[in-house]
Amino acid sequence: MRFEDYAINIAPIPEEEGGGYLVTLPDLPGCIADGETIDTAMAD
Repeated sequence: MRFEDYAINIAPIPEEEGGGYLVTLPDLPGCIADGETIDTAMAD
């Protein structure tokens, strides 16, 4: 499977917790990334 084939969840991180976005892949436990923008979070 390719990375693009997995379901991807994108959620905003509250400003009081640093802001930005959190990306998780539910089918891959522990696979998470964050970034200031959606694009940077996805790249990580």
